Amino acid sequence: MRDEGRFMEIEGTYTIQATPNEVWECLLDQNTWMHVASGVERMEQVDARSYRLTIHLNQAPLAGTYTTRATITELHAPYYCRLSLSAIDEKDGQPNTLMGYGSFHLNQQENLAIIAYQADISSNVVDETDASVSPLVMKGAVKLLLQQFFTTLAERVYKKYRVHMNETDASTHTSNEPFVTHEQRITIPSPLLYPNGEHDTKSNQQHSRLRWFVHLLHIGKGNPAEEIRWTLRIRRYSIASVLLFLVWIGTRIPRR
Repeated sequence: MRDEGRFMEIEGTYTIQATPNEVWECLLDQNTWMHVASGVERMEQVDARSYRLTIHLNQAPLAGTYTTRATITELHAPYYCRLSLSAIDEKDGQPNTLMGYGSFHLNQQENLAIIAYQADISSNVVDETDASVSPLVMKGAVKLLLQQFFTTLAERVYKKYRVHMNETDASTHTSNEPFVTHEQRITIPSPLLYPNGEHDTKSNQQHSRLRWFVHLLHIGKGNPAEEIRWTLRIRRYSIASVLLFLVWIGTRIPRR
């Protein structure tokens, strides 16, 4: 049976090695959402502050094709944005729905951009047995999608700004000696993404171990930028595996 919509509060922070302006430009770029947000198949601007999207998700419990409308309700560039969201998946005549509001703040700490997000969402989603999906599973699924989003966003910001900057620096180097500084600038200020702004915590240590593993196997062929990209890809695949495990746990929760 389908219960009344269930309310969820979701919040968190992510840190990207970039300036707030760089992150802001990417977030307000329509092409960014087509490449960064999971499952976006189509996006069109309705008016100055509203967008219509078609989003297809394969991951349970959110699997389906959602007709989505996002409207910016408040905007203070380049530090604050608030928007409303409605997403409907017409599933066998009984639509799954996600509706609510969300916002994000951008702050700068040295050479880092701190993204703080908050969302209030009402969900009405059922699984293949027509049983309502528990709020715990729904919240976990949404959080993992957000993790994928910010990880991919960090990689896109890096490609757009940092790689170009380092290539420009390298082109001005005319000495016959190896350009060591170029490699160092890619290796040290990499687009690492740390949950909760904890730059020297377990997340950072895991990233370092993955980077060492990629370097050991020569997956990036000795190119530091390629090693960083492969490290981020491996992290995204790990996130997808956790999502599948979470869904499996959700199917074992007794139905009321």
